[in-house]
Amino acid sequence: MHSLHTIITYSVPVHILTYFLSCMQSPDLPQIIGVCTAPSSNIWIIVLLVYKGIPLLLGLFLAFETRNIKIKQLNDSKIVGMSVCFIAILSFAAAIIGFLIQTPDIFYGVVGILIILCNTGVLCFLWIPKVCTYHSMYVSVFSMV
Repeated sequence: MHSLHTIITYSVPVHILTYFLSCMQSPDLPQIIGVCTAPSSNIWIIVLLVYKGIPLLLGLFLAFETRNIKIKQLNDSKIVGMSVCFIAILSFAAAIIGFLIQTPDIFYGVVGILIILCNTGVLCFLWIPKVCTYHSMYVSVFSMV
């Protein structure tokens, strides 16, 4: 797989665009941002979304197949489905923002916020119900004592 990345990296012509930031007031921060672009970068973004979407579809398939498990603590199919939908929505939002915003500092800021929101949301979807269940079991066990 590493050789495939090397071939793709050296076969795609890359151009460096330089942006000058006039709104920066601090002398410690760089005033110039260099962004690498390629003529076919839109195609690569679509290929990357498809490449990363295949494991999401596999996760949806596995969640659908395991939805009838009788053990309540192991049946996370609804949560996994909700997490995959959340990831897909935020990924498409990031891709659309990537196509629309041309200023690199705003682009990286918005996409970074979407990535943090996506990771935090999925972790909350998965762990908050488990922590609430554990807490209710813990309270019920110690209330009997």
